[in-house]
Amino acid sequence: MQLSKSLSLISALLLAIAAAGPIQRLSGALEPRLLASPPGLPSVDSFYKPPSSSSSPFQTQGGDWTTMPNGSILKSRSVTPTSGQAASAYQLLYKTTDAIGTPDTTVVTILVPKTPKSPAQIVGLQLPQDSVSLDCAPSAGLVSSTKSPAALGMAVTNQGQDGSLKNGYYVVIPDHEGSRAASFVGPTEGRAVLDGLLAATSYSKAIPGVSRDTKIVLGGYSGGAHATAWATQLYPKYAPSLKLTGQVVGGLPVNLTNTLLFLNKGIYAGFAAVGVVGEYLAYPDIKAYIDQYLNQKGRELFDKLTTKQQCLLDVVVGYGGTDLFALFNKANPLDHPIPKKRLEENRLGNDNAKLTIPTIMYHGTADDIIPYKDAVDYAKVQCRKGSKVHFYPAEGKQHIPEELGSGDDMVKWLDQLMQGTADTSCNVDNL
Repeated sequence: MQLSKSLSLISALLLAIAAAGPIQRLSGALEPRLLASPPGLPSVDSFYKPPSSSSSPFQTQGGDWTTMPNGSILKSRSVTPTSGQAASAYQLLYKTTDAIGTPDTTVVTILVPKTPKSPAQIVGLQLPQDSVSLDCAPSAGLVSSTKSPAALGMAVTNQGQDGSLKNGYYVVIPDHEGSRAASFVGPTEGRAVLDGLLAATSYSKAIPGVSRDTKIVLGGYSGGAHATAWATQLYPKYAPSLKLTGQVVGGLPVNLTNTLLFLNKGIYAGFAAVGVVGEYLAYPDIKAYIDQYLNQKGRELFDKLTTKQQCLLDVVVGYGGTDLFALFNKANPLDHPIPKKRLEENRLGNDNAKLTIPTIMYHGTADDIIPYKDAVDYAKVQCRKGSKVHFYPAEGKQHIPEELGSGDDMVKWLDQLMQGTADTSCNVDNL
């Protein structure tokens, strides 16, 4: 019965994509540089590569990009957005740091509304990339002519994007997995989100009048919620100059260990596999540990996920029933100090700090991908600390139906947080 229901949900997702119709493209004058060198997939597009020490007009004189402040802009370009609600779009390559503090680069896309609010206000959206393929990055799917393998999935998982543009907000969307597409690595994702906002709030060509005082609300669902929540956890110490005024997170993964065990051998086991490979790409000690015990079947799966452009829809439909423990020559690969350490570092709330911005959470009570209880427990802990967290349980909803049906609510909540009218009172005692 569960398999039948899950297959029905996958069919519904694919039908929704088909119903969305062809991706809209805007016409109009393009910069000569864009015409000469149109955007391509990240794996081959030179825009995604950091500049030499002297080639970027944004470089400090004689400087090296690796020593520049986080959020520094290294390259910029105008692009043609796929969204029919965007008047124009820009992309920035910027400096960030990965999970172990190594300098990294990634790209943020800025979508310009047709009728911007004045002064400018920003909705920072994190889309669920949920893939360890660099070519599945949001930046490639948000612009025309790239032939992005992620574009179809993004057409129905971009909740909050077009509605926020209609509301007059600049929409800022980072490639939050970084240059190695390290999926579900909280410290990498959170820093990439914050550094993307630091870059965007420095780029007045795209957002006239923008500054560090520009109001920002964040939002995301599932993998996008994971990146969003990690950004808000890190921001008081990492990027306190930003003016974050709230966040909306739905289907939030809190505890990666619990999520892996919840997904293993199930119809959506691909998400757990992507998470394991993400940690493998992010941490040298995890890589060495996994290389020691990974069997041939495991190596084949890792290779497929990292080299075959396995984007979100491929992850959803291609790995059902996978037993991740069977990929290792070790009875319980989680029972070792190295994975225990890294998984704890990736547990949301591991710093025991209080959330400092108003938060709206929503989650299907019958979520079959991300454990509902983990999200509720996280909200309860934050409310006990005095945080403002309002939780909307979606009774009986599974993960994909809640995602497909919550777009209008996300737009509404993002707008209410920006206007200061959202209900952020704690209501989790009876959940």
